[in-house]
Amino acid sequence: MAQLTKKDRRLRRATRARAKIREIGTARLTVHRTPRHIYAQVTTPDGARVLVVASTVQEEVARELKGTGNAAAAAAVGRAIAERAKAAGITAVAFDRSGFKGTDRRRIAHRLAEEAPLGHAHSRHAKFEACHRRNSAAPRVQDSLAID
Repeated sequence: MAQLTKKDRRLRRATRARAKIREIGTARLTVHRTPRHIYAQVTTPDGARVLVVASTVQEEVARELKGTGNAAAAAAVGRAIAERAKAAGITAVAFDRSGFKGTDRRRIAHRLAEEAPLGHAHSRHAKFEACHRRNSAAPRVQDSLAID
């Protein structure tokens, strides 16, 4: 058997995560970043239809930002996607990391979408967060977050 490349391993992780999201049947939040812009979209669990979109390319999101590829831009995109998803009637999302670690600007956009006002439905993420917080002596996260 041939050695898997770094990209192959990432795609395998992404496939596994997307299958789990499809199984739990909740909307999927995907955040894509380039050095210049940040894009977020909420799709149906199977990925067939895009329900809500927000990005720094859109004038209303990037209006008050100094740069469009930094952490502040990720925060603005996270807030915008949360507001638009709430307006569309979406109450919880599962964060699709696309096999990446998700420890950068993607995570910032995701956390802001989760806090105001979207909840998180993927329990695997909550378990990771609980373990991570336990190691950093911070309070533990609930198993599943949702909007009231």
